Amino acid sequence: KSVSSGRLPHFVCIMAARALATLVVALLCCANSSAATATPDERPAASLRGVVVARGLQEAPAVAAGFGSTWLPLGTHRVADSEGDELLAVTGDLDLCKQVCSNYQGCKSFAFCGGQCFLKNGEINGKSPSHFNPVCATYYRGTTAEVVLPAPNHGAEDTSTSKPSPTEALAPVECQSFRSEMAMNQQQQYPGNPELQMTGVAKLILCTNGTMLGSLQVEGVHSEIIATHIHRCEGGSTPQTKTAALCSGPPVVNFCGSNGAGLIADGTEYSGPCSGAGSDGVSLTPSMDGALVHAAGASMSLSELVADIIAHTDMYYYNVHTMASWNHWFPEHQGACRGP
Repeated sequence: KSVSSGRLPHFVCIMAARALATLVVALLCCANSSAATATPDERPAASLRGVVVARGLQEAPAVAAGFGSTWLPLGTHRVADSEGDELLAVTGDLDLCKQVCSNYQGCKSFAFCGGQCFLKNGEINGKSPSHFNPVCATYYRGTTAEVVLPAPNHGAEDTSTSKPSPTEALAPVECQSFRSEMAMNQQQQYPGNPELQMTGVAKLILCTNGTMLGSLQVEGVHSEIIATHIHRCEGGSTPQTKTAALCSGPPVVNFCGSNGAGLIADGTEYSGPCSGAGSDGVSLTPSMDGALVHAAGASMSLSELVADIIAHTDMYYYNVHTMASWNHWFPEHQGACRGP
């Protein structure tokens, strides 16, 4: 299943050469021996709340390749001394934490804190130094043969992480992963186009609670990427133009792009700039947040939009706009590459 955006009459989906960071959702609260757990203000803004039905989230290739590998606790109420960097925080259950970490590039462990957790990039094994924590426990990838369970109260008690306060019952949340394989928009077949061979891959995780995360890799790009969107089809006169393969329609979710004056503006700011391309023509944006386009949200809420994308993937597409395309088509704008 995939999502995409932009306008084009026809294109061919081509898979990009490099795998991108698959985005995630994670849970809040854990302790670190060398530094106290981040305060709420320091935690990543993106978070997932709920007992989640995580459809489409699958084991990361490196994880799936490890025969007998499974998620193991470092010990009862044991948190690793060296957890690594915090990647993302969310609220949910243990199963969701396992699924998200398995699909998030760089996630190698997480601290589960009874309904909340932090994803981490630290290398952990069954013999990693740890300390007691009354709330949290570190989970890592390993085999059952290496399980070591230190005594729950072994070592000094760590009180840097307080027990989460009781909250209201969490509402069900549905998440879906998407992969849009993009090819050059055939409308870009004009003389002198420096980006005739552009292709790309967008990987997204969309949740009905409004969490929208993604990563983007584009190849064959030789100018600034100024806008990326999910578009919703508005239909056409043929079966082909009524679905994401060839349809056109307005943007409904913005991801990375430029908020500079005189560029493509739809009333909603882009969450941040897309990464610039290197001399090899490859642009890699490993992390980007989605933002509901205000005009698109007039008829449905963000959660309703995400639910509709999950239910009708053939009616949405991902689109990438570049400065070269913008300069050629101004004041109109056509996507440089797109894919369902």
